[in-house]
Amino acid sequence: MVEAMVAVALLAIGITACLGALGAMTKGEARAQESERLQLLAHRKLNELIATREAETGSASGDFSASGFPSITWAAETETSGVENLDALYLTVTEPNKPDLVLTHVVFRKPTTTEGAAN
Repeated sequence: MVEAMVAVALLAIGITACLGALGAMTKGEARAQESERLQLLAHRKLNELIATREAETGSASGDFSASGFPSITWAAETETSGVENLDALYLTVTEPNKPDLVLTHVVFRKPTTTEGAAN
């Protein structure tokens, strides 16, 4: 009878440990999905800013309401990089109670030409 009680106790401890591990894995998966979603939104916005040349205006901001995430916001700022015709674009994506995600990209700025300049 004692052996059966010990076996049941060990089985209960093992099941409890498995359930705890399963819970930790579920939380980790949820965090990974949130991080991936934030990365995807940030990269889409970065590509949009570059494609529409909105990044050349200096600064812009907004949220991701159109994608169904109105609480996630973004802010973009363009600064000179110190290299001729290259600007640095910084995109910061913010979700409440989470660390900010900052993407940096170098953007080529078309050189300005002056009329009548010799080639």
